[in-house]
Amino acid sequence: TPGAGSAEESASTLRFAESLRQLPRGAPATQFGVWQEVSAALAEDLARLRAQVSRGGAPGAPIAATGHSARELIRAQRLLEELQRLQRPQLEEQETLARWREEALEEQGLLTLAATQKALETEQVTPYLMNMSEDPILTGRLLYYLRVGDATTVGSAPGSTVFLDGLGVLPNLCTVINKDNVCISLQRHEDALRLVLVNGEIPLNLTGEQDLTHGDRLCLGRALVMLLQVPMQAHVGTINEDDEEQFGNAMEPPSCDELLLRQGVADLMPRPPKHVDAFNQLRPLMRHSESLSELQLYMEDLHCKLEPPRSYAFFRLLQEACCLIDEANLITREVRPENQLNFEVEFVWDIYRGSAEDILMIRAMWYPRGRPGESEPCTAEVVHYWAYSKFRERLEMMRDVYDQVKRE
Repeated sequence: TPGAGSAEESASTLRFAESLRQLPRGAPATQFGVWQEVSAALAEDLARLRAQVSRGGAPGAPIAATGHSARELIRAQRLLEELQRLQRPQLEEQETLARWREEALEEQGLLTLAATQKALETEQVTPYLMNMSEDPILTGRLLYYLRVGDATTVGSAPGSTVFLDGLGVLPNLCTVINKDNVCISLQRHEDALRLVLVNGEIPLNLTGEQDLTHGDRLCLGRALVMLLQVPMQAHVGTINEDDEEQFGNAMEPPSCDELLLRQGVADLMPRPPKHVDAFNQLRPLMRHSESLSELQLYMEDLHCKLEPPRSYAFFRLLQEACCLIDEANLITREVRPENQLNFEVEFVWDIYRGSAEDILMIRAMWYPRGRPGESEPCTAEVVHYWAYSKFRERLEMMRDVYDQVKRE
C-alpha cells in the first residue's frame, strides 16, 4: 500500500496511467490468444502432412491415402494463410499502439525497470535524475538524462524538459545545466526560491547558479523528489565508444533502498547538529521554510530555555510541522484563494511539561486585509486551533480535496 506521504505522487502516476487507457485498443488479448493457438495447431498439422507427403504417405498406406494427405495439406496451407491474413492488421495495430505507449512513457520519463536498466547500461557517463518516493513500488520509475551542454528545464509549462503538474510547481520552476558531465548546476527562478530545495536547503546566495554534487536530493515543489547521479563525480569507470573498459567498473544504478524515503518529510529536511552551542548554528536551517523562518525569534528564546536533548527534538518537530504548514498554505491558496486563510504555528508556553508535540498548536488565521509578510498593514482573526496531531489529520483531507480539484 502506498504511504500517505506519497499519495500525491501515486495519484499523479495513476492519472497518467488512466490517460494511457484512453488510447484506442485493438482486439482483446483473449482473441489473439485463440488465434495463436489455432495457428500453432495448423502449423503442427502442416508439418505432419508435409512429412507424410514427402514419404509418399504413411508407412503401408495405399496410394489413395497419399493423395488424400496432399489435398489435406493444400487445404490446411490455405486456411493458415487466410488466418494470417486476417490476423495481420490486428497485429500491426497492436504494434502501433505499443509504440505510441512507449513514446508517451518516454515523453513523461516513465520507464519500466528493464528499460531503466538498459538505459543506464548504454549511458554510463551522462548524469541523470531518478525519482525517490515513500512507496517502494514507485521508486526509480522516472529517469531524466542531463545531456551535456543542454539546459534541462523543470516546470508545468508545456515545453518543459521535465514536465510536472502538482502542488508548488510553477510554469518555470528551475533549470539544471550539465556543462561537461562533471560540473552540474541549478538555477532557481525568482518565484521558486523556496520551492526548489537541494538536500532540504536553499543556499545563502540566492542569486546565480548553485553547484550540484553526486547524490544530491532535489525537492521540486511538493510534487517530486529526485536523486542526482553524476558518474564522473563518483570516480567510477566508464566505457568508451569502442566498449573498452577505461578505469574500473561502470557505476551501478541506485538501489531501491537508496531511493526510498523511509521517514517521509523528515528525509527532506536539513538535519541539525546534535550539539548546538549557539542558536546561530540553526538559523541557516530555517531559511528553506516560509513558516519556519518567521519563528526565528521565538525559537531562539525556546532554545535558551530547553535542555539540549529536548531542544533538538523540538527543533526537528518544528521543522516537520512547518513543512506541513507550508503545504497546507499552498493548497489553500490554490484551491480557495478567496478565503484569505493562513495556517501558522503557536507555542504553548508551558514548555516543561509533556513531549515536544505538547508545545505546538496550529491555528488557522483569517486575513480580511493584507497577508503576513506583505508591506501593507494587515488585520487578522483566529478562526480555529488544532493540536498538531489533529492538524495532520486535517491536512490529509485537504490533500484529497486538492487531488479532486486537479482532476476536475
